[in-house]
Amino acid sequence: MERSFAPLKHPLVEGEEAMRSSSHLISDFWWLPKNVSIGNLLVGVGHHREVADREEVPPPSSWYRSFDSKGCLSNIIKYYPINLIEKWKSVCKNTNIYRTLKVFDRSTVKAILLGPFLVDIDNSNGNLDAAQTVTKQVVNYLIKQLDLSPNDIRIFFSGHKGFNVEVYPQVIGLSGSLLDQIKLSSKKLDDIIAFLRKSNDIQDSTRNVVDLHGTVIDPIYGNRFGYKLKHPDIRLHNSINKWIREDGSECARRKIELTIEQLWNISATQICVASEKPALKS
Repeated sequence: MERSFAPLKHPLVEGEEAMRSSSHLISDFWWLPKNVSIGNLLVGVGHHREVADREEVPPPSSWYRSFDSKGCLSNIIKYYPINLIEKWKSVCKNTNIYRTLKVFDRSTVKAILLGPFLVDIDNSNGNLDAAQTVTKQVVNYLIKQLDLSPNDIRIFFSGHKGFNVEVYPQVIGLSGSLLDQIKLSSKKLDDIIAFLRKSNDIQDSTRNVVDLHGTVIDPIYGNRFGYKLKHPDIRLHNSINKWIREDGSECARRKIELTIEQLWNISATQICVASEKPALKS
């Protein structure tokens, strides 16, 4: 039986319907506290060229971070009102586009929020079945060990090497200054990694390896030796992840949302097929 890829529904922040005219903006900022006005926030943006499979991350020279005075892409870091993301998506053809995990106060341009809490699950060997199994374990941990509601969690296939699990920060106690939020996020992620390593009996000395197939959890938030964002950006929902295979051919898949039922009942191969289909018009 064919299954449709309908994402979980998440309520709008009260009073923000007029500012959130795009369903994509609603999606990417679903985690904001209800007392925060989206019109008072700024965010950074990012775009990079296609990355070869052998490259772990795009080199800094391949990134664009803003528009210049002529409206062309520039590598100078700037922060924009959140509703400008639609223009960024359009100019960059919705491909390899990001926003910063940090969100900034519009009046002071000071980073005040970090979100969502992100568990980034990758398998560099291309074993998506293994990455999918670990993602199930993460979701089980969040629901059974931390007693979270499924509505506090969102699950995405990244389009390439793995999956993202996003969590509403407030329900796991992430608050305080930005540094406090990073430290608390690092501790929560460490707890998840420790749980996975124990569950899967992992002895590998690389501390973020969580199964026997080389699946890793990206240590996004740093650690006690330096609490800072290792990867400051998050790929935008429903955007295209485009890269170059080792044989030189290009591949493109969308970052798509999965329900918990889909994560459990659809194979990694089927998920890949679904992510190669054009996005529905909103």
